[in-house]
Amino acid sequence: MTYQITQIKEILNRIVPWFETNLALFRSYIDSDDDLLDIFNNKLNLVKEWDKWFINSYDSEASKKQILDEKNGKSQPEEIVRQFYLIKLDQDYWYTKDIMRTLSSFLNLWNL
Repeated sequence: MTYQITQIKEILNRIVPWFETNLALFRSYIDSDDDLLDIFNNKLNLVKEWDKWFINSYDSEASKKQILDEKNGKSQPEEIVRQFYLIKLDQDYWYTKDIMRTLSSFLNLWNL
């Protein structure tokens, strides 16, 4: 499903309040609403299943990550930040998704 910009911003504000002003990485990376739509509709595949919102991880595994549970209000703002950094590594520093998976495996090995 493709979401409108108002829907995406509403969900992001529930996860990271005032994300447009408080998230420096967001401000430096997103130039327009079209950029935001592209990230959440195409790269991260935002999807709602019942009362829970998910995105696909921006790495070679593309595992489903829960970012918001509407029922209990629990959110994972760190996952949004993590995904923005993965996109930044890909687009600004030319890291492939396989390299990101290798780095992730290495960090998990050392509990970092």
